[in-house]
Amino acid sequence: AMREVSVPVSMTSVVNCLMFAVLNISDIPAIYLTATVAVICVIALYLGVMFCFPAYCWLDMKRQAAGKRDFFFCYKANEVEGTKHEVHEDKRQVWLYEKFYFPLVLGAPCVRMVSHTFLILGALALFATGIYGGTQHEVGLGLEDFFPIGSQAQHWAETRTKELASWSIGMNWGAINYTDKNAQQKMIK
Repeated sequence: AMREVSVPVSMTSVVNCLMFAVLNISDIPAIYLTATVAVICVIALYLGVMFCFPAYCWLDMKRQAAGKRDFFFCYKANEVEGTKHEVHEDKRQVWLYEKFYFPLVLGAPCVRMVSHTFLILGALALFATGIYGGTQHEVGLGLEDFFPIGSQAQHWAETRTKELASWSIGMNWGAINYTDKNAQQKMIK
C-alpha cells in the first residue's frame, strides 16, 4: 500500500509546504505566523501519514483476510467472484518505497531499530518542543497583528491596546427581590 501512496502523498505535502512557505514573505504578522504554523502542521501530518498509515493498512489486510466487510466489520462479506485488484507499478513510487522507506522502516533489524529509535526520539523532541513553545507565546490575535510591523496603523493599534483597553466590570447587588418594582426603581436611582 505504501508503494502506491508514497509519491502522491509526498508531492502533495511538498506543494502545500511550499505554498504556505511563500506566505512567509508577508510583513503582516497574522499572515506569516499562520503560514509558519501551517507549514509545521503539514510536515507533522506528512510524518503521521507516512509512519501511521502502514499500521492501518496492516489492520485492513487482516480484516480482508478474515473476509469482513469494510464498514460493518463485524459481519462477513459476500464473496464476489472474479474481483481482483490490478497493480500498476509507477517507477517513482517504486524508487521512493524501495530505496528510502523500506530499507529504513522495514529493512534489516539493526537498521530498523536505529531508524525507529530516531523516529521515537524525534517525535518526543517535537512533542516537548511543542509543549515548551505553547507556554512561551501569547494565544490569540490583537488588532496590531493585522498591520505591517513598524507602520503607523500598527503603532496606533499597539497604543490602543495598551492605553484604551477595556475590562469587564461586574456589580454585585446582593440579595434583591427582583420581582418587586420598588426594589428595581431603587436600583436605577
